[in-house]
Amino acid sequence: MLTENVIKLIGQFCAKEEPFWHELKENYIQLTEVAYASGILVEGNIYNYHHSPKSYNPATDFLAKRHSYALFAAANKNVVEIGFNAGHSALLALTVNPELCYTAIDIGHHAYTVSCFEFLKEKFGDRIDLIIGDSRIFLPTLFHQRPHLKNKVD
Repeated sequence: MLTENVIKLIGQFCAKEEPFWHELKENYIQLTEVAYASGILVEGNIYNYHHSPKSYNPATDFLAKRHSYALFAAANKNVVEIGFNAGHSALLALTVNPELCYTAIDIGHHAYTVSCFEFLKEKFGDRIDLIIGDSRIFLPTLFHQRPHLKNKVD
């Protein structure tokens, strides 16, 4: 399955197509709705500019970044990301790789962060985990707090 996904991603990259858009578009729209329901503009992410108005059209300037991140996600089994924000990169990673387990550490100062995580948790279950806290404090103790990740994080 992963080899098929990598081949698909390479084809999408060569064709300058949005990675896995058909598979994730509906969840992307719903995630965007959850984020903007907070009433504040969303911080920049892998799909949109910083504090841009709500949009269901990914910024084309970030397409290469999304392709690179998708290939990274397809090639790994466990990812720890610093900064969850509204979870757009998590959505891409978890969609591209059905075997991926994704853990994020986020300071949690945006009103939409937890509600966006809860939305993705409903979609991806135990494959996604969010740690609210300062990564500078939490990261050194990550493997003590989450022993199942020790020697397994890519």
